[in-house]
Amino acid sequence: QFCGYSNVLNFAPEIFAQAGFGNNSSLKSTLLLGGVKFITTVIVLWKIEAVGRRCLLLTGMSLISFSLLLLSLAFLGDEVNSGLALAGAVGVVMGYASSFGPLTWLITSEMFPTAIRGRSLGMSTVVTYICASIVSYTFLSGQSLLGQSVPFGVYCVITLLSTLFAAVSIPDTRGRSPLEIENEMKTMWMWRNNHG
Repeated sequence: QFCGYSNVLNFAPEIFAQAGFGNNSSLKSTLLLGGVKFITTVIVLWKIEAVGRRCLLLTGMSLISFSLLLLSLAFLGDEVNSGLALAGAVGVVMGYASSFGPLTWLITSEMFPTAIRGRSLGMSTVVTYICASIVSYTFLSGQSLLGQSVPFGVYCVITLLSTLFAAVSIPDTRGRSPLEIENEMKTMWMWRNNHG
């Protein structure tokens, strides 16, 4: 949630108004983001088994990071670059719809052992909603206090760090048993140091 996706989608009319698009353009841009999200999600669901969960996750997270950088640059300074803002917003939505959106619950359900899966997914849900609330609550006040560009920059740094974490800790779970997933995790840098 700290990638700021929910803010890009929820505050799209305000973001596009800040970028210099008119009220009618803001509605069209919001519809554009919804269409991009739908089409990307359909393609991901269609190709998830062929491409692999880990590849989609890391690629989508990288796209989100790059797109947040574009949004941050778009709102940097006195003049807002509407082209960068539009490209950044579309990129965040595409990245999210190809990674966190469809894969968060799928990968976590495959990684958690059966004995704790229900409780773990429940806790993950609670943490996700708390984080989403914090991000949504602080976005406009963060822009007002720190400048329009800064929240996007913060989200970009957090997403970059999350991408690095995912690269060293999340295996591809496609077609693997829980034991195979656990054995692969033991070879990954993050978990290798935590297993005797």
